[in-house]
Amino acid sequence: MTEDATAALKAEATWLDLWHAGVLKRFVVLGFGVWLHASNASLVSTLIPSAVLDIGGVSLISWASVLYQVGSIVAGAAAGLMAVRYSLRGAMMAAAGFFALGCAVCALAPDMPSLLAGRLVKGAGGGALVALTHVAIVEMFPNRIMPRLIAMVSAVWGTAAFCGPAVGGAFAEFGAWRLGFWAFAGQAILYLAAVGWMLRGQDTRVTSHGGRFPMVRLLLLSASIMSIAYAGILGFSWMAAMLVVIGLGLLGAFFVRDRSAGESRLYPRAAFDPNKPTLWGLFMIGIFFVGTITFTVYGPIMIQLLHDARPITGGVLVALESISWTMAALIFAGVGVALHARLIRIGACLLVASVIGFALVMPTGPVWALAPLLMAAGAGFGISFGFVTQRIVAGAAADDRARASSAIPTTQMIGYAMGAAACGIIANGLGFSREASSEVLETAAFWSFAAFLPAILAGAFAAMKLAGPIGERAVEAARAEG
Repeated sequence: MTEDATAALKAEATWLDLWHAGVLKRFVVLGFGVWLHASNASLVSTLIPSAVLDIGGVSLISWASVLYQVGSIVAGAAAGLMAVRYSLRGAMMAAAGFFALGCAVCALAPDMPSLLAGRLVKGAGGGALVALTHVAIVEMFPNRIMPRLIAMVSAVWGTAAFCGPAVGGAFAEFGAWRLGFWAFAGQAILYLAAVGWMLRGQDTRVTSHGGRFPMVRLLLLSASIMSIAYAGILGFSWMAAMLVVIGLGLLGAFFVRDRSAGESRLYPRAAFDPNKPTLWGLFMIGIFFVGTITFTVYGPIMIQLLHDARPITGGVLVALESISWTMAALIFAGVGVALHARLIRIGACLLVASVIGFALVMPTGPVWALAPLLMAAGAGFGISFGFVTQRIVAGAAADDRARASSAIPTTQMIGYAMGAAACGIIANGLGFSREASSEVLETAAFWSFAAFLPAILAGAFAAMKLAGPIGERAVEAARAEG
């Protein structure tokens, strides 16, 4: 290692560096965009069950997550191009407008299809907001403070993910689920005004993205997710199996086409190179979110039907995962670089253990035993996510790092959507419904988690690769660059 690289490794960023970098002056605005998206992504866990029990559509409950994520993916994947054309400020204001519109549609929905349409529009606004935040981190701040910045984003995300289910559960307790959507519509309008005022004169334009809008690729990606989601309605059948195969084929076509898309790529070149940590880090994020989404989508309604729990109970349990994620991210953000690889490995092990625990505990309870499992899952993400992000970006070429950063939330949302769609296949295929017997509900509860264990183990393998020499070399090179 060179002397410059050694000096860079010793120059650990402190929280005070965030003030000198001007982060705190802008983070209120950036963080509120993350809040809107994260709180509404998790809002589905407690507010949507009450909505479907009111307006019908229990078999479509997974679609509330799927369509939100599809909208988020399409807008989030194009966030870099939006920033080129409209500047970060202009793109964020437009995204907030879409978010507010989607909330209003959900609040006025007379039936489940209308509510799902609102979720799609709202997801587009929220996905753009969170992706633009990641782009801003790369474009506006130095690399050395990235772990601290990601920890701050995780803190906002965790707080939002805590408040989303908790607030949703509170509205559900009083039968006022529509009012919950109106409350977030008002916040989105306030955010739009805040962006326009607080970022005035800072129309920062992103220059590391370019090319045409990736319409064909985004259509392939959306069709892939929708194909698998529709299979969930059909349950276990040859038609559902065919749709899953088609969906996976479309996903592969998306990545093949994106790899050769030149300057309009949504993913960095390193995302397709097994010798780069970018590939392993993105795979790890995507597959872990596939394997851990079940509780968010089905957990609250499962404990209501299986264990006669109240709506607020599901909100509290989901919130525990968010609190654990946030606390772990803040506590471990400042650890020395020598511990980063170890924390990535520990995080992966915690996620594997939590999924096994969910499969064993959810069918027969007790409900309180779910709490430590959710805290373990949250801690698994929290202690490692910032360092995984750093390695993903470090593995990309200098002109591709903003693209690598925006690919992180895109991959996260793909994982959420694919996981939610797969949940629908398993739960509906096993007969999960309000009228199902306790035996059927217990079987569905077990396999809705156990079926994802192979995916979780694949994510753990990717984590080990990321924490190995491939990741270490990339981090050293990036830190040497300053």
